[in-house]
Amino acid sequence: MTDEYVNRLSQDEYLAACHAWAGGRIAAWAELWDLLNDRPGWHIDVDDNGPMWRFGLAGAARLVVTIDYQNFVVYEDQADETKHLFDIPSVLWWIQQREPANEGLTSLQEEIIGAVLPEQADEWLRSQDKNDN
Repeated sequence: MTDEYVNRLSQDEYLAACHAWAGGRIAAWAELWDLLNDRPGWHIDVDDNGPMWRFGLAGAARLVVTIDYQNFVVYEDQADETKHLFDIPSVLWWIQQREPANEGLTSLQEEIIGAVLPEQADEWLRSQDKNDN
């Protein structure tokens, strides 16, 4: 699955951003790349809070994985829950337990589509009527 709303970093760009943020944990960041880069639904964002792997459509962050000074940090938006995990197998297990319940659009995304899409469809239909005349 590709997500046209997400900017994809190359591995070199990713590792440079990770090194700038937390150089001492570069091996752990590389493990996250190996685990999540080709995994459907996952994308990397780098902002003022550092690199964060996020799971969700159209840039949503329903699940988040990042690294602090000692641990992998995982967050689930729906449960509003953060956990600290010690290794990649634990991160993989955590992800596998939560991905199915967090697939698809968020409720906010669905609300926006429900409000915007009918308006756009109506506008398109009016433009088609003008073209037919």
